[in-house]
Amino acid sequence: MSRRPYECEPDTVVGDDSRRWRRLPRQLEVVLLVIGFTCLAWAAWALVDARLFQRHAAATAAPLPAAAVAVAEGTVVCQLWIPRVGVGMAVAEGVSERTLRRAVGHVPGSALPGQSGNVVLAGHRDSFFRSLERIRVGDAIYLESSAGTELYVVDWIRVVAATDIEVLKDTGSATLTLVTCYPFRFIGSAPERFIVRARHISTADAWGSRHPTRGLTG
Repeated sequence: MSRRPYECEPDTVVGDDSRRWRRLPRQLEVVLLVIGFTCLAWAAWALVDARLFQRHAAATAAPLPAAAVAVAEGTVVCQLWIPRVGVGMAVAEGVSERTLRRAVGHVPGSALPGQSGNVVLAGHRDSFFRSLERIRVGDAIYLESSAGTELYVVDWIRVVAATDIEVLKDTGSATLTLVTCYPFRFIGSAPERFIVRARHISTADAWGSRHPTRGLTG
């Protein structure tokens, strides 16, 4: 029997396309679930890795070298304590992504704890330095190392452009500079830097287990 001119071919191809489109949402759902679980697994691993590093660092901080000796990336150089905002964590040499994931980083080239000059420490705003948004002028900051315990007091707090490196330069006196990204709640790569500058007040012997802020976590 002949087909009328307006009749179509059997829609085998149309049916295949329809089934293929119906399967697509399920395939997309599986892909998104895999991506989601992968991200969660990575975040959990990063958190555990950081906590293990911090726990190990508290017991393994090595004596600080002389100023002329380079410190290896990832070496623990001191413990940082800011009692009023509840910060207490290890500081490691370097600002690589791995180091900043596990600790606050000491900026290479800046003074080491116990040395005269500008000690510059950097940390992520969404982890170790999250509490810096609550810091105030006059707050006490301690750096505890083999050189002793250095007490600093916050002089000023500023927000500067990400390209502003003046705050990293040597001040000619014993100072401490904390750097993190800003705004704190910004999603993505933050355009500015939050700077805390503190002046050195005194040095004491290492306090060890008698440190009044011992046990704080960042």
